Parts: sequence; structure tokens; C-alpha cells
Amino acid sequence: MCDAIGANLQIVVNFGTMNAQDAADLVEFCNGPVTSTWGHKRDSLGHPEPFNVKYWEIGNEMDGVHMWHYSWSAQDARKYFFGGSAERRGTLPPMPDGPLFKGDFWRSRGLPNQKHLIRFPDVAVGSDSVWVGPDTSSIVLWTRVADLDSVGAGNYYEMDYENSVLKFGDGIHGNIPPSGYYILCEYTTTNHDGYVEFVDSMKSVDPTIKIGACMVPDASWSQDTIDYILQRMDFRIIHWYRHEDTTSTPDYYVRMAGPTRLFKWAYNTRRFIDTYAGIYADSIGIALTEWNWILWNGPWATPKADASLASGLFTADVLGKLITAEDELKLEVANYFCAPGHDTGYYLAFIGADYHRRSAFYAFKMFSDYFGEKLVHRDVVSDFYVVGNDAVPFITAYTSKSQSGDTLYLIVINKHDTLNYETTIEITGFEPKLSAYVYTLNGDSVYSTNEEDPMNVIIRDSVITNVSNSFTYTFPAHSVTAMEFVRNVTGISEHEALPEKFVLLQNYPNPFNPTTIIEYHVPVSGFVKLSIYDILGREVAVLVNEKVIAGKHRVRFDASSFAAGVYFYRMQAGKFQETRKLVLLK
Repeated sequence: MCDAIGANLQIVVNFGTMNAQDAADLVEFCNGPVTSTWGHKRDSLGHPEPFNVKYWEIGNEMDGVHMWHYSWSAQDARKYFFGGSAERRGTLPPMPDGPLFKGDFWRSRGLPNQKHLIRFPDVAVGSDSVWVGPDTSSIVLWTRVADLDSVGAGNYYEMDYENSVLKFGDGIHGNIPPSGYYILCEYTTTNHDGYVEFVDSMKSVDPTIKIGACMVPDASWSQDTIDYILQRMDFRIIHWYRHEDTTSTPDYYVRMAGPTRLFKWAYNTRRFIDTYAGIYADSIGIALTEWNWILWNGPWATPKADASLASGLFTADVLGKLITAEDELKLEVANYFCAPGHDTGYYLAFIGADYHRRSAFYAFKMFSDYFGEKLVHRDVVSDFYVVGNDAVPFITAYTSKSQSGDTLYLIVINKHDTLNYETTIEITGFEPKLSAYVYTLNGDSVYSTNEEDPMNVIIRDSVITNVSNSFTYTFPAHSVTAMEFVRNVTGISEHEALPEKFVLLQNYPNPFNPTTIIEYHVPVSGFVKLSIYDILGREVAVLVNEKVIAGKHRVRFDASSFAAGVYFYRMQAGKFQETRKLVLLK
């Protein structure tokens, strides 16, 4: 999949699941040759070729109090970088989610001889305490014994220090914690490796990988110590989610200010690194390893917000900003985090029930299909609205061109929820043909989804024929629009070059995986149907089924959900019919 979309793999290694040697072994498993120990193991599982994982993140959101549940080093920069011991005990500040205690938490299964694996191994002997109760406010202390078989019924537990396993009895030798009861284990964890040990071990296996930190050294440390760490930091990790004020119902426009606010924060982070890291600043990038339109956490949450058209508008704006700001930010990697929405449970951000594609999927698809290899300068004049101290434009636009320079691309996001914007588009330094392809992602409202009907929010294509170096176009409310302009290299009026007859051209590329372009010519405006058929003659997809204007048209066929094999495509327009063969490889 990564090869198909031109993406790189990224993996998070965490202190709570491994030590430095484990992390190095994982690098070897992912990137090592088959002659290496772990490369051979990968080969035995059916993957002889290395995965070539380029980006690695050590730790995860260490500066948040909630991370006490996941990391022994949370909020302690020195332990994060250099390792050591930590107390997994005490209480956390009030939090809307997560445990209130810094120890390990479980819910009892109500079964005899329960065993629970301690999250952070190397428990100091005699440092552990265990509480059990129906809720976190009424837990009671149980007694540790060396061997459960040596005691009768009672609130006893046993700690296997060698394997870091907590054990309970069978009702005869030690009581069974009732089903659903909370179990809290507090302890001292020791002998942990830190970021420095992780980096040195991992890069000893593959020095080409890039590794990021989620903290920076404390400014009060000696310069030698700070430099020692900065030399090992390829990028600074940041996570970003759109959390709203839970005291009131958030406004759509407040949410859509998210990309503007995100990039103000990203630029502040870049400036901080440039100032703080000194001579190492140029070698330290930024990695936005988690970003998402919103994680709902309030009772007012709009149902299926992550699946809505608004999510697609938001995603498109972030993608445009990421691409155009990549060099300024020294952006290494950016990941759309497919996280659970609190309002709908766990689901993928791109694909919903019955494999219906969601609007965020289409936003990525538009930038994949209709954005060129080279950035082009653009000036955008737009109305705006104000959220806090941020001025947010209703219209944002991103421009690019193909490697050859013969195709110019324009992607425009209209965030306004009701207003269709009539705009003037001025093109300089490029002579476009009179017609252009237009692809529009839209729906009935900003909260339209494809959960019930997969055709509610989709990309629809059309052709405009009034293109010049200065022309007007109306961008629909709450939409993402991509325009594809082709350079006019002949200087001949295109009105003189309309097709003389119906033509169905061979798709290209062919064979293909997973998308291909089908071009057809229409001499007069009229109804056209273009369908895909399998080898048995069954219609499996309809690409065009509407009235089209005279001219040359192209349509993209995405066969991601189809099996490899031979297919046919047929064009019907009045009395004209023609069928051609196409081959899907996977």
C-alpha cells in the first residue's frame, strides 16, 4: 500500500513495551537483510524483502499527565532521555478520561487463578502494593504472600518478580477478585533504558533511519548534555487534535479554524527549535505524527463528525498547508491519525460501514490525483472571519503544476456553509486551453455523510469551456474543488477542434493498479453511459451516466476494491456503442 501511494512507514516504540535491545531487534526485523537473525524471522513469515521503515518515534505524548498510564518516564525529561527508575504510585490531577492513579489498572474477570502482566517489568522486590474494590473510591489493600498455595481463603496475592506477573488465588488459596472489580497495583520499576540508549541501539542496526523525540532537553542542563541529546534527535514530534470547549456547543466555523491554528502552532514550534537547538537546528525537523479533524469529548458531540463533509473540508485544508509549508517547517512526516470518535465508537477515518468511503478519503484522493509535483506561487484574496486572535479565510487555494509544466492544478476549499463564491481566477505565465476538467467534493450540508448512502458525498467531475488567463467561476458552498488546466501549445482556437465523431480511446495505463484513465470524445452534447463489466459480462461499475457537453472527456476508474483480472469498458451514446478491454494487476 505504501508503495502504491508513495508513503513511508513509521513505527512508535515505547518504554512500556520494550527496552533498547528490543527496539534494535524490531529495526532489524523491519529493515534487516534475510541473512540477519530477525531478517530471517521476517522471511520465514513470508516477507523476504525489508519493509524499510524510515521513521521511528520513541515515546508518545510524554508531556501529558495521562501518559503516566503508558510510560514510566512521563513528564520527566531526564528519565525520558537517560532512563532509570520510577515510582508507579500516587494520584493524578482530575482528568476527564483515564485512570486517577499512576499504577497499573485492570478490571477483574472473576475467574480463579487470574494473572496480570505488569506494564513495566523489573519490579523492585517488595515495592508492590495491590488494592481491589468495586470502584476506585472504595478499593481496599490486599496482602502479598510469597506463595498462594501456603495460605487459605483471604485477600491475598502473589507477585512473580522474575516474570513481572501479578497472581490471584482460586478461592481456596486466596480469594478471587469479583468480576468487574477494579485492581490497582502500585510499585517501583527499575533499570529502564532511555531515549539515548534506544537511538544508539537502533541506529547501530540501521544508521539510515530517522528517530524523533517527544521532548526536548531541559534548558537548565549543561550545554554538553543538551548537545549530546540534540545530536541524536532527527525530528521533534508533535500531535494535534481539534478539541473544543466542552462548556458550550461549538460552532462549525470555530472548528474550521483548526488548520489555521494548527499551522500557527507548527511555525511556533519551528521557531523554537531554530532558537533553542543552535547549530543543530537545521538537522532537526518537525514530525506531525498524529493529527485528526476532531476527537469528540463532550455530550454535545455532533454524530459522526469525523465522517462528515466538514471533516473532508478540514482535511483538504490541512493537506494543502502541509504540502506548501513542508520546506519552511522542515517537515519530515505527517500522519492522519485514524482514531476513535467518542460519539460513534471505533471506526476508520476513511472507510465506514459497508466499506463506504468517507469525505476525508476523498480529500486525500483529490490531492493525490489533482496536485502536481511542483509548487506554484498563488495570491488569494478572500473574505474572512475571526476566531479568538485568528483571522480565518473562507476561501483557501493551493496551486501546483506537473513535472513537465504542461498541466496546472488548482485546489480550492470554500468553507462557507451557505454562500457560493463567485471568484475571478487569474493565470499568469501559463496559456491554458479554453476547456478544463473540474472535480468537486460536496454534499447537501457540512454534516452530510456516506454512512447510509455512499453517494451523498463524492467527487463529481465536469468540464468548463470559458477558461482564459482571467475568467470567473463560482465555487459551491462547503466544497473542495480541483481544476486541471492544460497548456495550449498550438495557439489554435479550441472551438475549431471539437471532435468530429464519437471515440472511445484505450485506457492508460493498461495494465493498471489500481487507477486508470479512460478518455472519450463526444461531437455533440448528449447522454453518455460508460460502464465497467467483468469477464462474465456483469456490470460492476458505472463511471458516467448523464448528459455531457461536446468535447474530449476523461474519467478515472479506481479499481481498489476489485479483484485482479480482465475487465471491459463500454461506451453508449445514442446509436454509438464501443467496448474495450482493460487489465487490472495486483
